Amino acid sequence: MEITTREELLNGLYYVHDRLSVLAKLMERYVQMERAYRAKLAYTGLQDHTAEIQTKSVASKGKLLLIALGSTVAVFYALLSLLSGMGLGSALVFAVPILILIFAKEQKKLRLAALVFLVAMVAWFTYVLVQYAPPAATIILGVLMAVVLAGETAVILFYNGRYVVRKNQQADAHNAKVIQATDAKNAEIAQSNALVSQKRAELMNRYDQVCGELKQNTGSWFPPDYYSLEAVEHFIKAVENHKADTVKEMILEYDQSMDRQQMLENQRQANQKLDKIINNQEVSIELQKEQNKLIRQGNALQGIKMMQDQLNHNDSMNEQRRTRAAINNNTQATRDFHKEVKDIFHRW
Repeated sequence: MEITTREELLNGLYYVHDRLSVLAKLMERYVQMERAYRAKLAYTGLQDHTAEIQTKSVASKGKLLLIALGSTVAVFYALLSLLSGMGLGSALVFAVPILILIFAKEQKKLRLAALVFLVAMVAWFTYVLVQYAPPAATIILGVLMAVVLAGETAVILFYNGRYVVRKNQQADAHNAKVIQATDAKNAEIAQSNALVSQKRAELMNRYDQVCGELKQNTGSWFPPDYYSLEAVEHFIKAVENHKADTVKEMILEYDQSMDRQQMLENQRQANQKLDKIINNQEVSIELQKEQNKLIRQGNALQGIKMMQDQLNHNDSMNEQRRTRAAINNNTQATRDFHKEVKDIFHRW
């Protein structure tokens, strides 16, 4: 396409302006699509399982049996110590090691020492019980201990098999609902994202198509560095106002206008800096005036103080003179009195 007349130049510029407007709208829609794109949601609000007391392995069963046996024996002998009149201290001998075994989980050496001490005390109290208690009482107490031990084991197994399992089932049901709702929401988001991706691809294809048409129809005469709505609108205004009749003239007029605008912008920034400097100088002058005023006030106060000190000094000197004059007068009067007394004695 060749531009030979002013009318052809205007028509070509209007065509470029129209294509650039379409490209701007396509890019705006593309950015909106980018903002609409979302990521999948993560699972939220899942509940953890209640911790179980594991009794499936041989080691776990042995550990559970040891805990039940130790706690039963310790409680039994603690109660026996209280009932036999041995006092609270004897009961604490069994209670303290059990508390250490339960709560001092990280202190392995301390727990081992507490276990050894507990076994020794149980053996000692058992020996004393067998030696001094009646056989019937010993048998009854042994049966009672076995019953208590069996009851503790049954309670632990019931807790492990009933309460914990029920709580875990409730957590599983809650988590299943959360997962189902989250999966459904994720499916909607994924579907929306797929549509967004498809529209973005369509917009980009359309954008490339318009760019290709624009360059194909105007690349032979339109300057490649000036494909912008601002430049094209300036070109149209210049041609319509007869400031330019050719492509070269409109480019030259646009560059000169941009240079003038840049110069004006530079001048505006320079004026702002100058105004700032002037304002700072005015502030400095005002501060200097205030400082001088304070200095004058300080000098005046200093002068007043010096005058007051001088007056005080003069008053002090006058007082000293008056005091010395009074002393001299008193001294002369005393001398005159002594002289009169001597004269009287001489007359006698």
